[in-house]
Amino acid sequence: MQNSTPIDPQSLIRTYNLAPHPEGGYYRELYRSTLNVNSSAVNEERAAVTHIYYLLLKGDISRFHVVKHDEIWHVYGGAPLKLIQYDGEN
Repeated sequence: MQNSTPIDPQSLIRTYNLAPHPEGGYYRELYRSTLNVNSSAVNEERAAVTHIYYLLLKGDISRFHVVKHDEIWHVYGGAPLKLIQYDGEN
């Protein structure tokens, strides 16, 4: 059952101590694994797992970027999200 009370985005930013994200929106890193793995996608070492909260406000955009590693998304509310996949060909 969804909560019918509107959530104030600025309250979420304060409550979860979110910071501006370089690609748009707001975020906070909640977890970073102490285990590092070698990523063949970028040919460097990186954390095996990271977990962030991410908030995109109405009217904001997340800039196009290349996703080179698996991501898992949990959507907790808001409007539908449109994802665009570009193959670099057209």
